Amino acid sequence: MLPTGYLLRTAADNAAERMIQPPAADVHVDMAWHSAPRTARQVFDQQGPAGRTYRRFLCTSFWRTFSPPPQDWPLALCDGTSISQHNGEPNRLIFTEARPTDADIAAALAHEDELPAATIFRYTPDQCWFYYPEMNRDEAIVIKFYDSDHGHAWFAPHTAFHDETRPGARTRESIEFRTVAYWF
Repeated sequence: MLPTGYLLRTAADNAAERMIQPPAADVHVDMAWHSAPRTARQVFDQQGPAGRTYRRFLCTSFWRTFSPPPQDWPLALCDGTSISQHNGEPNRLIFTEARPTDADIAAALAHEDELPAATIFRYTPDQCWFYYPEMNRDEAIVIKFYDSDHGHAWFAPHTAFHDETRPGARTRESIEFRTVAYWF
């Protein structure tokens, strides 16, 4: 298993000034299907054992909260077998020097499939959801971004939502530690 990075999140009002991301409120997988094999290959080439090859890879996020329960923005996961991969659309990450114009946004991008991307999903009634409002610091969830073995659930869409029904809810603070595991 090789690390690819981490991301801190908080629902606190001062998240931006602390350079921390807010909870992600769209249903997503943090990797696009077209970029997962390329990402796995790049990570392996940079950090993996020389002269080896792999037959399978699995991109994941190890997620845990730092804040005590209940959290104001709990994590929710969708059963990957209850949603079609065709429901997902790439959401590309584009770095710019300045705010793009409407024409820039609509224009085709050279090498668009090479840009980092997540996958965003739309709601359908057959989706099966679970959420975790009472997680504590000693618990963690492993979220499957992409499994090259498609013989079973090979991705898990997830999101956060503002839960105003929990009395005494605390500001969520969490970490996502991302990895790629390889089978030889």
